[in-house]
Amino acid sequence: MTIYLAGKITGNPNYKEDFEAAERALTEAGESVMNPAILPFGWGYDSYIEITLAMLGECDVICLLPNWTDSPGARRELMNALVRGKRAMKYSDFTQHGMRLLSKEDALSLLVTAYARAEGIEK
Repeated sequence: MTIYLAGKITGNPNYKEDFEAAERALTEAGESVMNPAILPFGWGYDSYIEITLAMLGECDVICLLPNWTDSPGARRELMNALVRGKRAMKYSDFTQHGMRLLSKEDALSLLVTAYARAEGIEK
């Protein structure tokens, strides 16, 4: 299985360490991992999102790092993954329980909640 990592990069001073730790753990579990944090610094948002969506397109699963809801790019990546019929997982579930894929309904619920939170809409 090939897994794409999605999380907050912009505004996260520890993003390289966060993404590298997730990549290492998933690789040690036998998975192939696409890590967008390896891309060079200094490009515009549109360039990054075009490349990361292409990376995501080659993956089976999107793995949501703990801070993914704070990232417009990660929210967009999850939406793109769900539209493409890909599965999703939370990295926090993996670290506690091993590989657990979310149901499509649970992944969609996470996405809606993240967008609502970003727009200031509370339940």
